[in-house]
Order: sequence, then structure tokens, then C-alpha cells
Amino acid sequence: MSDEADVDTKQAAAITGVAARSPDELRKDILAASGIFLFAFALYLLPAVMGRPLTETPEARVAVVAREMIQSKNYILPTIGGEPRLNKPPLPYWLSVTSAQILVGKDGLTNRVMTNSTLLPSALMGAGALFLIVLYGCTVFGRAAGVIAGLVLGLTMLVTRFSQLGYGDMTLMFCCTWMFVSAAWIVTMPRPGFLSAIELGLALGLGIMTKGHIPVLLLLGPLLIEAVLRRRFNGRKVMLFAIAFAIASVSLWWFFEVKSQAPAAWEVMKSEAEEGLLNPHGHQQNDWYIFYFYQFMGTNGLLPWTPLLIVAWALYLFRDRKGEAEAASGIVISARENMRFFVVAFVVGFFGFYVSRKMQPYYLLPLMPPLALASGYVLSQYRFPGGMQEEKLAWAHLVLGTLAGIAVMSLPIWIEQVAQADSKAAMKAFAASPGFLASVPIGLAIIVLHLFCARQWVEGRPLASCGAFAVAAYVFMGLWSANWARTARSTHLAADAPQLRARLDGYGRDMHFYGMGTSEALFVFYLERKVDSLEQLSKEKPGETGDAAPQRALILRHHDLAAAEKELNLSIADDVKNSKDAFEVLMLPNNRDWPKEAAAFMQAQKEKKEH
Repeated sequence: MSDEADVDTKQAAAITGVAARSPDELRKDILAASGIFLFAFALYLLPAVMGRPLTETPEARVAVVAREMIQSKNYILPTIGGEPRLNKPPLPYWLSVTSAQILVGKDGLTNRVMTNSTLLPSALMGAGALFLIVLYGCTVFGRAAGVIAGLVLGLTMLVTRFSQLGYGDMTLMFCCTWMFVSAAWIVTMPRPGFLSAIELGLALGLGIMTKGHIPVLLLLGPLLIEAVLRRRFNGRKVMLFAIAFAIASVSLWWFFEVKSQAPAAWEVMKSEAEEGLLNPHGHQQNDWYIFYFYQFMGTNGLLPWTPLLIVAWALYLFRDRKGEAEAASGIVISARENMRFFVVAFVVGFFGFYVSRKMQPYYLLPLMPPLALASGYVLSQYRFPGGMQEEKLAWAHLVLGTLAGIAVMSLPIWIEQVAQADSKAAMKAFAASPGFLASVPIGLAIIVLHLFCARQWVEGRPLASCGAFAVAAYVFMGLWSANWARTARSTHLAADAPQLRARLDGYGRDMHFYGMGTSEALFVFYLERKVDSLEQLSKEKPGETGDAAPQRALILRHHDLAAAEKELNLSIADDVKNSKDAFEVLMLPNNRDWPKEAAAFMQAQKEKKEH
């Protein structure tokens, strides 16, 4: 009887394309995914818990828009300082609004409340993407592969960094994770269910509400390539994709609704899409052709996993596959098809970004989940004790770890030679301080860690090896995050905003303020009033001087006074120069054509930056 049951299970697995999982196995998968979710969420939210202020322009922009949505009770039209902000769809703003309404206390929408409500969604979306990755990986690849995929994705520098920032890009990564796994299920399973189409439609729709056309383009590429590779028509799957796109199209209602409130909305969004979509004139950077390669391999990508993944993928791709195709079961074939889909999704998206005009490291975020899933499957294949591939990976891991440990132990010797010009003094002080002695035990700890990991590879325990490495990475990133939060609290604008806000209130509500050296969104967020940039001043109507000109004042950091006095030809009193305040407010005299002078100043700054 047991033999018959075993045959039935194997037949079911061959039909569904995945191994049959008992309720107990499914419960363990959910527990594994939930555990990684909780540990990652704690790491991602750590800077916010420690009181880190918003210091980046995009996260301040989200906070400003969310606060103004709540104050105006208009959740359709995003605004900054009352002016429409239409180049991005509103889902990240809505998530911040929802968080603020949950977190708001008796003091109302304070900067602390809006800071936490902006940082919370990023941490939640980052950890949520890991939950999906682990659960899907456990289902189609096995529990070891799913957990490894979650560790690889969750403890990379890029994902950790942006999960701790209030950008909307983590929301996009979560939507794309959900979108890719739903699409992979439809593509690879023999008879996918209707629920998979609903999930894909919801994920794609939310992605559109986050970044417009970007998720659609990221999905269409691998789908078209899969259609070519399979060379057969499946009416059921075509119908499911049609249903998914129909569900996703519901998100278009916002685009029509916002146009009714701001007639120029479509033109603004079209201009933004065209700027990011194609670059027929080539890139300005001299290294554009390797930009994403070194970004992806470095601190803006897969580190600290980069060396391990390069070796593991190389060994996997070039191993002897004689007889593998004949011995493969339906479950193995399904797993390989899933891996192929995820690899294609990553490669197409990776090279697709090279045709865009803009180049930013965080563009890689939506491509990290499919690569992590494929990498989790590859690493889980090194599971045969004493195998040749396992021993090669172990030796590579040990050699790389030893080199890294020696580099850390000798840090005081070489760090000053490779430091940038503006940090050489700090590096020299570090090399001469007693604190550099910590580099020796840290370097030894790195060597011991890699020795342990290498031993696990030899014994065919990929999860143990990756788990030990992940624990070390988690501790390091936790310490780094805590230190970052501590230093960020000393940011001048965040610390001095109450005093500066009180000074501005003394000028009255009719004064036009402009900021120099700090973004408009940060000024609006911390000062809670409209502060334009000098670039905006340069676009205003020129020629207004004397009594006809509006009253204008310039806000700038104290250490920028000398530059303002020289480059803007301002007369600054000695008591202002000797002030201990972090920020200064300078009245701009009405007898000068400030739009024209601001335009010349901005052009000079642009040329200086280019050279």
C-alpha cells in the first residue's frame, strides 16, 4: 500500500511540476519565510528606531507629499509646497500616508512621525520581498534553496541600504518580486490555476502605481523570450496572462483621475518616461558600458556575496552534464525551467537598463529577486559530500576568505594609499590610532569564518555554509546601520530645523525663500513651508528689480557663506560670518536681477561639475 502511495505522489509531482508537500512541510516553509522576514525587518528598521532623520532628497520628497496629502485630504494629486509633483505614480506616497495615520500621536504630523512613516514602508516592503522569495523558492526548488535565496537577497548591501531609506524603490522591488514569481508559476507549471493570474494582475497593477511603465517592460522581455524558446501555443496560459493584464489595467484609473485635477499631468509623466526610457544620443559617462557591472558587483549590488556567487555560478555552468537530461524527473525539469525564467528576467532587464538615459544603482533593485532565486537554486546543488565541485567551491571560499582576512589585518598599512584625497587625513589618523589593532582580530575572525564555511561545502551542507556567512553579514550590517543612524542624527538641517523654522516665521508669510546647498524637498520637510531652489529662481521672470521685485531671502549652510559672497557677489556682515549657527538667512537686495544672476550661477555650477 505504501508503494502505491509513493507512486501516486510521484505521478502528482510530475503533473504539477513541483514536489507534493504535506501540510507539515508547508508549515515549515512558512515558518522559514516568516523567520527571515522578521530578522530582516528588524535590521531594516533599526536606523528608524534609533532616530535617524531623513537626509536624502527622494525620501524627504515622499514625506512632504504624504504630509500634504493628509493636510489637504486630496489623495489623488501629489504636491510639494502646494505645487503638483506628477512625475511618479502615488503608491509610495499612499503607503507613507497610511503609516502616518497609524503612527500619528497627540502632537499631530510632526517631523518624527512623518520620518518613521516614510521609513516604515521601505523596511516592510524589503522584508516582504524576502518572504515571497523564500516561500516560492521552498516550493519550486526545495527548502534549502529557498532559504539561501532569501539570505542572498536580504543581506546584500544594495537591498539593506535601500530598505533603510524612504525611497519608493523598495515598493517597486516588492511588486516586481511578486510579479516575477507569479509569472514564473504560469510559465513553468503544466496547469497553473486562476489564482496565479489574479496574483500577477495585482502585482503588476501595484507596480504600475509605483513606477509606471517600468514593471511592464521588465515582464514583457522574459515572457517574449520564453515564448520563443518553448515554440508551442498554450491557450490556458495565454488566457491567464490576458486576465492578469486586464486586472492590472484597473490601475490606470489614477492616471485619468489625476489628469482631471492637473491637465498637464500626462505631459509631465510622458516627459519623465521618455527621459528614462531611451537614450539615442549615448551616455555622457566615459565608463557607461561597464556602469551596471561594477555597480552590481560592488557596494551597490551583491556584496558581500559577490565572490562566492561568481565562483559558484562558474563551477555550475561549466560542470559535466552528461546524462543529466535523461535522469531528470518532472520536478527537476520544472526547477530548471524556473531558474531559466529568472536568469532570463535578470539578463534582459540588466542589459535593458543600458538603453536608458539615466543610470542609477537602485535601478538594479527589481532585478535582484530573480537573480537571488536562481542563485539559491545553484548554491543548493552543492550538496554531495566529498564531491569534486563541492571541494572546488570550498577551496575557492577558503582562499577568498584568507585573502580578505589578510587585507583587513594589514588595513593600517595600505588604507592611506588608496584613500580619496578628501579622506587621506582621516585614514592616516586611523592608521596611527590604537583602534587599528582591532583589524587584526577581525581579520582572523574572517579567516576562521571562511574556514568553517569551506568545511560545510566539503561536507555537502550548502545551507549551513550560507547560513554561517549570513549570520556574520547580519552582525556587520547591524553594527554599520547603528553607526550610520548615530552619525545621521547630527545632520545640521535635522538638528537645527526648529530654530531655523522660528527665524523664518519672523520674516512673515509673504517672503520668498530659496535654498542653496540643500534640496528643496528637505527644506520643505524640516521647515514645513515652501522653500524653492536656486534653479527655480533662475526660471522665474527676469527683469524685476526695485519695488516691483518680490522680497527674497536665501537659506544656506554657514560654511557656504564664503562661496555665496564670492560667486553671488553678496555683501555679508561680519557678525553673520562669526555666527555659530549652522544655517544663515540672507536677504537678497531688490536692486539686482536675481533670476538672471541665479541662471548664470547654476550654469557655472553645472560646468564646474562636468569638468
